[in-house]
Amino acid sequence: MTYSASTLATGYGAYIAQPLLRKAVEGREDTLTENEARTILEDALRVLFYRDARSINQVMYLALSVTAALNCMARSIKLRQ
Repeated sequence: MTYSASTLATGYGAYIAQPLLRKAVEGREDTLTENEARTILEDALRVLFYRDARSINQVMYLALSVTAALNCMARSIKLRQ
């Protein structure tokens, strides 16, 4: 059996942000633009920030395409020990 979903959240976000993400994304997976996705994430993260007093109000975004992921996997580097 496999698991399939349009959105993913872990930890505290699974309780608070996941319903927000589902409501905004489901049914629009193929037409969602990067800017719309960023706005949806900002809204979900803002709710999480307001709910958790120990969090920080800074976020880093990473946009990853399938082509970029394949290129990253194709390059292997050896770290110095």
